[in-house]
Amino acid sequence: MTASSLHAALRGRPVHDDGGRRVGRVWDVRVAEDRMTPVAIIRLRRRLGGGRTAIPVALLKQVGNDLTIHGHYGARQVIRSLPRF
Repeated sequence: MTASSLHAALRGRPVHDDGGRRVGRVWDVRVAEDRMTPVAIIRLRRRLGGGRTAIPVALLKQVGNDLTIHGHYGARQVIRSLPRF
């Protein structure tokens, strides 16, 4: 899928951590600097420091109607430490 088709499918959807707690919402979908990897720009909740961070789309898993970050990005401590832009 292209970033533009992913944008339409993902934008505005809630994102949860591995414990089922809401992390934020998908703000945008872009292509990473390597020009091959689509990343979801997540607008984080203030509780997690706010701002926006990028998560590879491949690490998002659909659970019901929501998205969950799985793998090593799933823990809230890791999400808090991700770079913001």
